Amino acid sequence: MDAWAVCDQNKLSWIRSHQANIRADLYNGLTDALEVADMDLGRIGKKVVLPSSYVGGDRFMQQLYQDSIAIVRHFGKPSLFITFTANPKWVEIANELLPGQNAGDRPDLVARVFNLKVRDLLDQIRHKEIFGPWLGWVWTIEYQKRGLPHLHLLVFHRTDHQFLTAANIDSFISAELPPPDDAISQELRGIIEMTMVHTHCIAHNGQALCMQGLDPFAVQSCRKGYPRSFRVETIINADGYPTYRRRDTRQAYSVEVLRNGANVTAVIDNRRVVPYSPYLSLRYKGHINVEVCGSVKAVKYIDKYIYKGGDRATVILDSEHDEIKRYLHGQYIGITEAVWRLFEFSTHGEEPPVMHQPNQQAIYFAEGENPAGLRQRMDSSITTLIAYFKSNSEKADGREYLYHEFPLHYVYVRKKGWKPRTQRRSIGRMYAASPFMGKRYYLRLLLTMVRGATSFEHLQTVDGIVHETFKSACIALRLLEDDEEWIAMFRDGQEFMTGHALRHLFAMALQHTTISNPLQIWQQFGHSFCDDLSHLLRTGRVIVPAEGNSMDNELSLDYRLYHIQQLLNEYGKTLAEFGLPQPVLEWRNMAGQRVENILVREEIGYEVEQQRELADVMRRQLNEEQGAYYPSGNSLPNI
Repeated sequence: MDAWAVCDQNKLSWIRSHQANIRADLYNGLTDALEVADMDLGRIGKKVVLPSSYVGGDRFMQQLYQDSIAIVRHFGKPSLFITFTANPKWVEIANELLPGQNAGDRPDLVARVFNLKVRDLLDQIRHKEIFGPWLGWVWTIEYQKRGLPHLHLLVFHRTDHQFLTAANIDSFISAELPPPDDAISQELRGIIEMTMVHTHCIAHNGQALCMQGLDPFAVQSCRKGYPRSFRVETIINADGYPTYRRRDTRQAYSVEVLRNGANVTAVIDNRRVVPYSPYLSLRYKGHINVEVCGSVKAVKYIDKYIYKGGDRATVILDSEHDEIKRYLHGQYIGITEAVWRLFEFSTHGEEPPVMHQPNQQAIYFAEGENPAGLRQRMDSSITTLIAYFKSNSEKADGREYLYHEFPLHYVYVRKKGWKPRTQRRSIGRMYAASPFMGKRYYLRLLLTMVRGATSFEHLQTVDGIVHETFKSACIALRLLEDDEEWIAMFRDGQEFMTGHALRHLFAMALQHTTISNPLQIWQQFGHSFCDDLSHLLRTGRVIVPAEGNSMDNELSLDYRLYHIQQLLNEYGKTLAEFGLPQPVLEWRNMAGQRVENILVREEIGYEVEQQRELADVMRRQLNEEQGAYYPSGNSLPNI
């Protein structure tokens, strides 16, 4: 671990040292600066940036997320979501351990074995096509604080209407304990009992991480929904994972667990089985959860979960804009991750690859460089966009494609331009933009509408008239009528932006721009603005006012309006000022305060007496020396 920490620190030191005298800014940003008479090149650029090329950084994970959304946009919704966790009891690991060792003593073995099994899994899906014709995937490796790596994998298949049927899903996914009829079934049964049963909260273990504790007056329940209900057949839900078949087959077994200092017997049956593939579980003998996700509407949240990043040790708020310092303060390096990175094993993958198509280019320049020389270097620089213009002006082939469609049919060769694609595939993606970004946004909008553009002047030409700006060209093409620029932005944003981000953007747009019809935008995109809130209500992570228990579908709408109202209050505005409906319910917590932050609610929502009992149980488990340094029960501090 120390070896990797040294290597990682060297990389970060190099990034920091090369930001002292070298600045990087976007092509459009430089152009704007050079048009200002009183310019100071030393002020251009960001001082301390952790670039997207640094593996594991926030910009790196955000770029992977955007790439995955581009693949979703191209293929449609993924078919399967697979989570595969390393098993420290694999025979490949156990056979190589010395007497007295365990898997934690040999992270190199864990990393090597898991890497081989991941490669085999990918081969089974892609070349053996165990789940059907393969189209593509996105995957990433994460590391738990206890040291075990795990794989998150989204798979795209060529499917038909038969794929999302109960009979087809039941043919390769099970959520039941297999009956031990023969030797293979007995082996599978042992694997499932060991790796695919949710036991954290059995016997009403209120201390399990999966248990909810928001409302001290409500009965605690598992956030994962276990134990599930028995069900005779699989049901395909309109939004979410299927409700898998869990028959009452009388297949069960008993376990003893420690609760409140005493052994308690708990019965495990099909209601606690995590969905799995019998074939994969038998082959890899580990935790490998397989879910059908073709019916999930907000698939962007699955992508967001995959690329959320690894564990963090701390969170430090600092006014200084130093992304490297922020990353280091929150970094947690596990021993298996350190070995994985030293071995240079892949941490992510996407197929087909996504090509980033900037409508701008990063230009690197020394502090104090001559403006005339910088202007000349900018003019001579070649971007994929300039090469796209050149290809369209010199060749008739390819003019029927938009800029972001070009990589599907052509490959970009550095310093040579675009050449016809003869092998593999690639998906094009332009960086997102909003109307707040000015001409960068309008240029992007034109690139999504004008085919076969040969120059910037071509983009600005409408009906033979060359317009002075990209925005005026958009107006001439009637792309900005009746809030069309905002409608286009929210239509694009709902595919990859979270509901939280869309709500903030909507509130900012209402405050700082002239949206002519806010109600129309709310009616069209309101569900996307708040598509993360329905899950909070459904899982009980929000305390619902008593009057809302009979509102059914209107309850979710009312909670959405409450969140928009809270954001507008920060600007001193109300929903009524923009012609938007008002929330009916008073969304307040049990103490009479408004529900502001769910994470804070979770932290302060513990039961005092329950914590006292837990402290007493744990104190009795201390040995004599430990007890000497721990206060007696009579002197316990108030919680």
